[in-house]
Amino acid sequence: MHLFVRVDGLAVCIGPVRHSRSTWTNGELDSCHLRLDPPLSRELLDMVRPSTATPLSPGLDWLDRVRTDPGLALESFVTGWYPAQAETRPTDIAIPGSVPYALAGFYRLAENRPAILGGQNFIQPLARLSTDIRGERLVVAIENQGCWHWSIPWQLDAAGTDPDVWLTEDDAPAREEEPLRPCPMW
Repeated sequence: MHLFVRVDGLAVCIGPVRHSRSTWTNGELDSCHLRLDPPLSRELLDMVRPSTATPLSPGLDWLDRVRTDPGLALESFVTGWYPAQAETRPTDIAIPGSVPYALAGFYRLAENRPAILGGQNFIQPLARLSTDIRGERLVVAIENQGCWHWSIPWQLDAAGTDPDVWLTEDDAPAREEEPLRPCPMW
């Protein structure tokens, strides 16, 4: 058996192949593994391998700002590593006064980059923010299985505050080491 691949509209023979193994389900072939024998030469491999441009990685200059300007560092990281889903435009999303300044800035960044909210342990989307069952804290992030959550004290006018962040597991809140810091850029 010989294997051919299409390159620029032409069928190019890359050589003989041998059957290595197969898997079947209910009499139907699921997969067939073939082995090139002999292996491809470097020249033939370079000819038939699809050319791919190496994607440019975003810079790491944001790391230099972590200690001096954490807000700018976060914004640089997010805008460099998370592509915007829509055309970037000035944001005028309505953020309630119960959301502290730093979290409001994060939500503005997430408007066009929802991936920054996370997937496993995730930050609540702005539209899904709610208080805990006692109405004392604003739940801002949830562990993926719902076993614990992170919250901040809930206040109607919290915009200018630097609240403590609380981790709640089994209804026993514990204060995190770092508060939710407001960032001057937001």
